[in-house]
Amino acid sequence: MRDIFDGEMLRNFKGPDGEHFSCGGEDGEGRYAFSLCIDFFNPLGNKQAGKKKSVGLISLVCLNLPPDLRYKAENMFLFGVVPGPTEPPLDCLNHYL
Repeated sequence: MRDIFDGEMLRNFKGPDGEHFSCGGEDGEGRYAFSLCIDFFNPLGNKQAGKKKSVGLISLVCLNLPPDLRYKAENMFLFGVVPGPTEPPLDCLNHYL
């Protein structure tokens, strides 16, 4: 498997018209698949003197782009920022989505 569209789920996913989802609909309708990515990082770099901070970024990636272009900064959409100083528990992360 080299691409997410090689997977069985997306390969067989049908739109409301019964056609393959990514083939588009009537009148040139665009159908796009997005990946929601959440990544936390230390804005201060590596841990220094035991201080650990964490900020999260929520981004969207268009999976319809070629794999070599998807994750370039100019093709990603910054959807949100999860403020620090620490990562929220998973049950609280839903509030950001």
